[in-house]
Amino acid sequence: MRTRCHLLVVLLVALSALPAAALQRKYTDAEEGKLGKEGAAEVEKEFKVLKDAKQLARVEGILKVIAPVTERPKVVYKAKILDTDDINAFSLPGGYIYVTRRLLETVGSDDELAGVLAHEVAHNTHFHSLEQLERSAKLEQKVMLAVIAAVLVGREHVDPGTLLFLGTVLKLNAVNGYGQRAEVEADDAAVDYLIKSKQYNPNGVLQFMERLLRAERQQPEVPLGIFQTHPPTRERVDDIRAQLTAAGIPIVRLPGKDTPTAEARSVTVNGREIAEVVLRDQPLFQPAVEKDGQKPLARAEESARRVSGIFREYAEGRHVRVRAEGEARVLYYRDSPLLEITPADAQFHHATPDELAARAEKALRAVIWSDFVKHAY
Repeated sequence: MRTRCHLLVVLLVALSALPAAALQRKYTDAEEGKLGKEGAAEVEKEFKVLKDAKQLARVEGILKVIAPVTERPKVVYKAKILDTDDINAFSLPGGYIYVTRRLLETVGSDDELAGVLAHEVAHNTHFHSLEQLERSAKLEQKVMLAVIAAVLVGREHVDPGTLLFLGTVLKLNAVNGYGQRAEVEADDAAVDYLIKSKQYNPNGVLQFMERLLRAERQQPEVPLGIFQTHPPTRERVDDIRAQLTAAGIPIVRLPGKDTPTAEARSVTVNGREIAEVVLRDQPLFQPAVEKDGQKPLARAEESARRVSGIFREYAEGRHVRVRAEGEARVLYYRDSPLLEITPADAQFHHATPDELAARAEKALRAVIWSDFVKHAY
């Protein structure tokens, strides 16, 4: 104990006299790894690491695509999933990246998850964690400088208390964010990385931020983790939109688990096999007869593709209408036909084409309205 105290006193005397400029240094990869290891140890004391091989493989696969297109392509990222209800992700020096179970449940697609991971990778490539550590050291030079030095020089018998202190500071910095400038830089870099990846749509960055914005507005008490300390989400959304536009990237809605998708399936009605188009468990229409060489199921499949297509952007109910085309009735979205109801279809269902078309229009408008309410902000 006396030896350890003597070492710490020597370090304190020697390092507390260093000018602030001495902190502005470039760490080696090995030094980053040592620092990150201490932070990771503290993170994993506080949070349970979730053993989910499928989700971990998903995260690692995305990181392997992103890393080579960054400014630090040789960094090997070490990802882990934390079992917590916070919508959260953060990184530590040395390539440690943590995502939470709730975040993985929240993202709507791999493109959105890629946007989140690219943001965290950007914190590493821009050395935001180390910059924040140095700012912390400037505030507490007499302690922090000694602690950092003790870890980096690899001295044996370093006081466990000093390691605990360093790890705690690194963890708190990561969980609380690296400041507004750093977060904006990471957003910008994330969009750039996804563009360069040529595998993930950069709209994923925007779509996830819009998801957070909706969560904030619809549920003020939602646990947003580190995102509570980031710049205002509305500003981040606007900045990302501007960056996508400047890069010539069309702003579109990406298909994901929460995007309405129509399905076609065979059904038996009155002892006869026909087909139906279903959207969010709501039947839109049941084609019952062959038309232009297409059997009922083929008609349903074509209609399902067209209906799903209107949700590539956020659909609006005001664009849905029915047109009379001869004796048939056609459901349109803008100027695109979605499905056609023939007199023979209506006869099978003991209804008129107008009645079946009105039901289809009502059902489609209901799903569009539900989707709008879910995503409005």
